Amino acid sequence: QHVEVADIADEVSSQMLSENSSLQTTRQPDAVFLLEVNALPQLAAKLKVNSTVSHGGQDFIFYQLESFSLLVKTYGDDSPQVREGRHLLRDGIGRLIDDVRELYDDNVLVVSAMIENPVNTISRKTRSVLQSEFTQTVDLRLSSEYSEDYPAIFNIILIMSLVLAITVLAVSMSMAYMDPGRDSIIYRMSNPRMKKDQ
Repeated sequence: QHVEVADIADEVSSQMLSENSSLQTTRQPDAVFLLEVNALPQLAAKLKVNSTVSHGGQDFIFYQLESFSLLVKTYGDDSPQVREGRHLLRDGIGRLIDDVRELYDDNVLVVSAMIENPVNTISRKTRSVLQSEFTQTVDLRLSSEYSEDYPAIFNIILIMSLVLAITVLAVSMSMAYMDPGRDSIIYRMSNPRMKKDQ
C-alpha cells in the first residue's frame, strides 16, 4: 500500500516546538520539514492498522525526507534551524523505530541513508536530439525500397523465365531423340552431301 505524507500528516503541530525554537511554522521550508517530521509518528500508527504481520507477511517501509535538504540550503549547515531540525529528526526516527520494533516483535531491519552532497550524486545528462551539432549517418543495412509495381514485374519476369527454360528444354529433348531415318528437311539437305563424301 502506497501512502503519501499528505495522506497521513495533519497540520504542522506547534506542540513539538519549544517556545525558543528557531523553526517557525510560518516559513515555508520550516513548515514543510515539520510536516514531514510530524508524519513519522502518524506513519507508525498507520502501520499498526495496515500491517500484514498478523497474516504472516512482511512489510517494507520506505520513507524519504526531502525537506531537510531545503532547510540546509535555506539557512546553511551550521544554522540553529538546521541543528534543531537534526534534533527533531533524530527524535522522530527514534520514536518510529521504537514503535515499529514493538509492532514487529523486534524483527526489524532499519536502514537510514543521507546524501550529504547532491553534487556527488550520479546523474544522467539529457539533451535534445535537435541540439546535436554533429550528425553522423549510420549505415543500418536496411533493404532498398521498392515501388508498388515490383511484385507484378517480378512475377512476369519469373513466369517468362520459367516458360523460356521449359521451351529450351523441350526443344533440346526433341532434337536429342529425333529419328535420323525420318524424311525431313534437315536430312534432305545433308544426305546428298553425305553420299558425295563416300
